[in-house]
Order: sequence, then structure tokens, then C-alpha cells
Amino acid sequence: MICLKNIFSPLRTAAVTTVGMQRFLFAIMLAVTVPAVHAEKSVRIFDGKTFNGWEGNLKYFRIEQGAVVAGNLKTKIPNNEFLCTKKTYKNFI
Repeated sequence: MICLKNIFSPLRTAAVTTVGMQRFLFAIMLAVTVPAVHAEKSVRIFDGKTFNGWEGNLKYFRIEQGAVVAGNLKTKIPNNEFLCTKKTYKNFI
């Protein structure tokens, strides 16, 4: 009689080892990257009230309740419009 438990035992051990290794590597990556992410001070790029520091065709954008809203329900925007910051930023998260 062949016991299926014994046949699949090496596969189960390999799967557990692989999952354990994946968790270990993930923990190492997380430990290394989290301090690096928070090393620089955060910079707000939108004040929630004005378009200071932004450029684009502002006739299609407005600010409502601290958020940028594009277009309206009355007129169609003739083509794609974009807002861009006037400054260049790095480490954008």
C-alpha cells in the first residue's frame, strides 16, 4: 500500500520553505525601504484652495471642497486638458 501523505511530503515541505523564504525576503525589503521612504520631509504640492504652483488651461478646472475638479455638466471639453506643477519633484509617492 502506498501512502499519499509520504509522496506529497517533499512537495509540502518545499512549499512551506518557499512561502517562509518569501515572507523573510519581504520583511527584509520592507525594513530596508521604509526608513528610506520617510527620510525626506514631505512637501504638499496642492493647498486645496488655489492653483498656485500649477499651470494648464484653468478655464476647465475648478477647486471644490479642497479637490481639483475638471469640466462641468453644461459644456463639453473640446480636447484633453492637463494640470502640471511648475516645479519638478522627486521621490513622488
